[in-house]
Amino acid sequence: ERVLIELALTSWIIRMAVMRHVAIVSAAFLVSNVCGHQSMVTPVPRNSNDRDIMPFKNGGSPATPCTCANGIGGGKLAERQGCDVGALKKDSGRGQACLWWSQGCSIHCPYCVTDPPGGQIPTAPITGHMPHTDKAGFRKSYCNQTLAKPWTLPRKAWTMNVDAVEGSEEDSYRFNPWRAPGSAPVVDPCGQAGGKFRETPVGGDSVYTDTEQASMGDMGSEVLKPVPLSMQPTWVAGTAVDVAWGMRYNHGGGYQYRLCPADEPLTEACFQKMPLEFVKS
Repeated sequence: ERVLIELALTSWIIRMAVMRHVAIVSAAFLVSNVCGHQSMVTPVPRNSNDRDIMPFKNGGSPATPCTCANGIGGGKLAERQGCDVGALKKDSGRGQACLWWSQGCSIHCPYCVTDPPGGQIPTAPITGHMPHTDKAGFRKSYCNQTLAKPWTLPRKAWTMNVDAVEGSEEDSYRFNPWRAPGSAPVVDPCGQAGGKFRETPVGGDSVYTDTEQASMGDMGSEVLKPVPLSMQPTWVAGTAVDVAWGMRYNHGGGYQYRLCPADEPLTEACFQKMPLEFVKS
């Protein structure tokens, strides 16, 4: 993929927003969802801060067989033997970058139910509706929004459950963030470690291995540090640059690269002000 850079990036943070389940990943520079789990690969994201810690250093993971950006799967021996992340992904294909995300977030709702106002950590299970109560957001809106047609994504852009009647009960993902991009809240603009607080029961792959840098439930904008300057690219204003991302699970949806000035607070509103254009071919 190539994106058009319209600004000098001396003091900008890049963030890749994947509008799906919803996982949102911030990059390393102070330049910038739901996927299932995904992460930016190029440039190296700050979310891969544990890439040089064992067992992540060789592509392994104690929580899930291989991690997210390697894109080649794992198997039962992966956590001990690691994965071949390849040359492109040798830096950001390691670590837990794709395990920083948001859950319990529905379109047009004021907040994600995994992080409600008031600072009270939820302890009741966050579920979907039948037949997949184990999937957060499945056929379920987490607020009483009353729009007759809250989704905005045109049908031609659907990539999952494409045969369902729009708006029917079988349209299982109609309240998920990618169905109305930009309308769903996020827990944190750089994601939450594990997608939840440790005390909150949520199904799926809501896992995170605690390290000296971060623990399950930490907010990315508060604990993630920029990647080393030596790993930050130099982009010239007005040029096209190559970027890349990888996923662990595909829930359908889309993605966007966004910028936020490094001297401004890291907020979702800041990133939404400046999306980057994809190069037209």
